[in-house]
Amino acid sequence: MIHNIKCVNPFFEDVLEGRKTFEVRKNDRRYKVGDLLLLHEYNPEREVYMKRRCLVEVTYMIKGTSLYGIRKGYAILGIRNFEYDPERLDLEKFNQMNVDSKK
Repeated sequence: MIHNIKCVNPFFEDVLEGRKTFEVRKNDRRYKVGDLLLLHEYNPEREVYMKRRCLVEVTYMIKGTSLYGIRKGYAILGIRNFEYDPERLDLEKFNQMNVDSKK
């Protein structure tokens, strides 16, 4: 599954450059290992989406429980830049993805 989500700077830039290899997210989308996150660079001050996007793959996941000190309903997602595989991702559908999707 591909999830369209907002990502603000400096976090977006750090993911793009490979320095940030995790996301802390509310787990309202039932994330799972193998999912793709299409991160849309977002400017919260101007409330606008920028032109840059970054596609990453969820490689690891810790769901929130008191045992790990992560709030219930949240998750830490291990991510890495996605390596395109035509059998896993239809580029036509990917290129048609709309920024107006649920973020």
